[in-house]
Amino acid sequence: MTAMHPAIGLLSSGKCYVYLDGCGPDKEPFFGTQAECELALKRRNKPAATKKKRSMREYLITFSVDQPVYAGAVRYIDSEETVFALDRNDALRKGREIIRDCGGKFGPKVTIRARLKPGE
Repeated sequence: MTAMHPAIGLLSSGKCYVYLDGCGPDKEPFFGTQAECELALKRRNKPAATKKKRSMREYLITFSVDQPVYAGAVRYIDSEETVFALDRNDALRKGREIIRDCGGKFGPKVTIRARLKPGE
């Protein structure tokens, strides 16, 4: 008999078994001959299809101040900013970072909108 794969178990009846999805009380083993178990392991270990690579896209972020705020010599006004992000949520996250960097933790209340830049 050839050397068995370490994941394959041998029963006293001569049958072999292997847990393909990990072992546990709710997992079912695969039963068969040694060759069948090795084949099942090889099929399970095939590489999965590669995921589509996500690309950065250009988003236009619009900041709208809910109430005009004057902080010393600085006046917060509506503005637009261009950022590169993976998706809309990432663009909004970057917009919040911009506001936090400019206005601090307790800055003015700002509404942030993100949309793909025209031409994308």
